[in-house]
Amino acid sequence: MIPKIGKQLLLKTFPIFLTLLILSCASIDARQDFADATSLVDARLQGEDIPTSAWDQQSPLSTGEAVATAIMNDALLKRDMAIIVEHHGEYTKAGLLPNPTISGALGIAIDGMSGAPIIMQGMQGLGWLWTRPDRIASAEASLQQAVLSAANRAISLASTVRTTHAHVYYSQASLELALEDQETAKRAVSLVSSLKDAGEATQSDVDEALLKLAKSKTVVVEGSDEVENNKLALLSSMGIPSVSTKFEVLQPQLESLQDSTTEDELLALATLNRFDLAAKQSRVVQRSAELGFANPPNITATVAFRENFGNREALVPGASIVIPLDGEANEAIADAKLAQAQLEYTNAFRVVQHEVRRALQKYRSAGDKIRITSDEVVNLARGQHKRALQLKESGELNPLSLIPIKRQLIAADLLALKHQEELIVARINLQLAVGGTFQGPTPTDIADVTHPTKGFEQ
Repeated sequence: MIPKIGKQLLLKTFPIFLTLLILSCASIDARQDFADATSLVDARLQGEDIPTSAWDQQSPLSTGEAVATAIMNDALLKRDMAIIVEHHGEYTKAGLLPNPTISGALGIAIDGMSGAPIIMQGMQGLGWLWTRPDRIASAEASLQQAVLSAANRAISLASTVRTTHAHVYYSQASLELALEDQETAKRAVSLVSSLKDAGEATQSDVDEALLKLAKSKTVVVEGSDEVENNKLALLSSMGIPSVSTKFEVLQPQLESLQDSTTEDELLALATLNRFDLAAKQSRVVQRSAELGFANPPNITATVAFRENFGNREALVPGASIVIPLDGEANEAIADAKLAQAQLEYTNAFRVVQHEVRRALQKYRSAGDKIRITSDEVVNLARGQHKRALQLKESGELNPLSLIPIKRQLIAADLLALKHQEELIVARINLQLAVGGTFQGPTPTDIADVTHPTKGFEQ
């Protein structure tokens, strides 16, 4: 015979379920975390003109449009945002009660007698009372790492896009000079052929001019291939690899760096601005918090309602405790993980110092080269070409003698473009090495600020 569940039983058990329901209510809303990551990225990109919309795929592509389009389309950045949601869920769980256990049993009489026993029991772990603050602190640091990692991905992506955009621009400019050199070589062939017809040049002279023309054609083909490959790399980094390469790019627009900036200032800036370094620091905080629940008290409280065959009812409270035989081992493991995190931070700090100094050295070297090229090589080549034109107009220099001077000027301009590209790329790499901007951290930064408590509306 199956017994009826009486009113008294419902009155006794309903408050238990209501309490559990209330305690289980928590908000999992990661919008504030997304806003934190966005504010970090905006603070790093504030020195540049970054539009709020993607490139229209028609107009010439600027550096800012390329960066904005890449950030909007990057799949790995979206993955990192999903990781933020995951860690926000873990952060929310850290402040909640452990899942309670409810069990029940119903006896059915098989001897013909009336009545049947009822057993209902609830179990709740109480160790969270001691470990809750440390678990929240650990989850908070883990969530902060996720936010910093997403921001770091955006800054690294922006640097990659800036670099590929610069490669496209300077390869296009180099191709234009290569085409000009090819036209100059064609002019030389025409002049030598005319001189040969007049008996003033030999076939050997014509062959030499044709050889130089063939070499210039090869350079044009190589330049066209380089432009195409650079455009494909740029489109890929922007997250639109299927878009046509029939587009032009504008001159790179980058954040300026004061010449008076010293190495020590850049090292200090990197310490404050680098998101990856801040994430390592948050890892140390997380491992430090985990020490608080490496060996927690494992206590479980129980309350049971029982009714026997004689319809007698009873509430049976109880408790159990687990003896942690492996407590010291767990504490040793937590200590070791903390030591690992601290050493990883130390190593990351040293790597940052090396990257900043190496990037600064390359930037200074590129600056020295472009100054020599612009002030000496190009100016000398232009002066020589200008004087040769004057001599040609006065009849003191034949047109054929002007050809090698013209090609030497083109070669000087090509060298200047190469060194200018090296300088731009070196500045982009230096900017990345110091954390994505040459400016100090803004008040919106959360790299060194405790994450606000949220998600426990009850």
